[in-house]
Amino acid sequence: MEKQENGKLDYLPERIHVITVMDYLAKNCTIDQMTVSAICNAARISRSSFYNLFDDKYDAANWYMCRALDLGNRHTGIHYTWYEGNLVTLSGCLIMRNLLKSAWHSPGYHAMKETGIRVRIQELEDVFAQRNLEINDEMRYQIEAFAYLESKLVRTWVSSDDPMPVETIAAYIVPCVPRDLHNALKDPIDPKPCQKLALSDLVMGIGELADE
Repeated sequence: MEKQENGKLDYLPERIHVITVMDYLAKNCTIDQMTVSAICNAARISRSSFYNLFDDKYDAANWYMCRALDLGNRHTGIHYTWYEGNLVTLSGCLIMRNLLKSAWHSPGYHAMKETGIRVRIQELEDVFAQRNLEINDEMRYQIEAFAYLESKLVRTWVSSDDPMPVETIAAYIVPCVPRDLHNALKDPIDPKPCQKLALSDLVMGIGELADE
């Protein structure tokens, strides 16, 4: 998964183009059935161009999911409340719903479900570090338990034939946060305004990550 971590903001327009094509293809097939050749043909790029952007199709899906987390949930307790972080990330998920719905059903260590849980745990631990808060055994348990629960709730929502509005699911998830974890991060230390993401907002937001 090297390209997901190193140079993750390089070739941003090209990456978003490939992800958008994959989301379109995912309307009619799973990510496991989707071939790199089909992606390249639909995106009108060469295979070498694809592999310059991503390690493989699963890396591409994980890259997008992680960027959606970067824009929203990663800032819970820093810039956003729990609800606001949910609102930003979940609206990003909805933009590429077909792809995420497909990728979340793929098995394996590097599958989106497992990757998302690992990334979410790390994000929460990073926020605690930024706020100079201690993570004792009980808090670590709450962080890990919530990461698994949140993943299940979001996957169920994305996979629904008729998902509830983003504002509703963002609000519903908040009381599911364990009490001590919720209280530790409920008040952001550097509040900033937030909004639901459209595709243009998402591209701009990902680009701005390079300046952080």
